[in-house]
Amino acid sequence: MIKNMTSQRVQYTVDIRVEGPGGFDTTVHLRTDVVGVYPGGTWPEELTAVDHAKPVPQHPKVTITRVERRPMFKE
Repeated sequence: MIKNMTSQRVQYTVDIRVEGPGGFDTTVHLRTDVVGVYPGGTWPEELTAVDHAKPVPQHPKVTITRVERRPMFKE
């Protein structure tokens, strides 16, 4: 879940790496470009990580590798 702690409506881009035993390794991407996240608001999201060459691990290691925040409107 993303929570906007700023006083502006913001668009977020987030990259999340998922790794696990047996070589499972993939990165998923989240973007809130449509309406952005309003000040004080949250953006719930559920992503599915798939590595077509490896089985999905039962207990993956999840790392946020990038967070980019862009105000939607210039003040």
